[in-house]
Amino acid sequence: GLLLLMVNGLSQKFLGRFYADLTSENLYSLSEGSKNIVSSLKFPVTISAYISKTDTTKYPAIKLYGDRVVSLLKEFERIGQGKLVLKIYDPRPDTDEESWAQKYGITPLTMPGGDKVYFGMAAVNGLGEEEVIPVFSLSRQEFLEYDITKAIYGLSREKKPVVGLIPSLYRDWE
Repeated sequence: GLLLLMVNGLSQKFLGRFYADLTSENLYSLSEGSKNIVSSLKFPVTISAYISKTDTTKYPAIKLYGDRVVSLLKEFERIGQGKLVLKIYDPRPDTDEESWAQKYGITPLTMPGGDKVYFGMAAVNGLGEEEVIPVFSLSRQEFLEYDITKAIYGLSREKKPVVGLIPSLYRDWE
């Protein structure tokens, strides 16, 4: 695991566009469906990940999962080839990052020691539409790629027009 992260980190730094996921479960590779959705984006999408780095050192499970989330989001950005931009924030108390996380509805986790840990994301497309994952739940780890892809897909499709019926207009037809 650690060797893989080192190899991926070094290869990304020195080889740039070349990428290898050597994990047996392909933890850091996207499915074809996710790749197709990202590559067919009509509008640029910015993903703002609000992940408390500083406060997670005391909670190894959350730190490890946070590293996995960030790696997967970076893979989405890589596949997006400029259509998808990733910004990662470490929201500290009383900062602009924390204010933005709260505005998007990112829900902080309250840890046993009283620490508040942010662990979610907001995706916004060029039209200003938003999709939010308030918390990357540890109980939904196996659905991580699905949840992120669903949020991106929600921003990629053109909205269908809403049709409303006005009952008073029907009186003349009777």
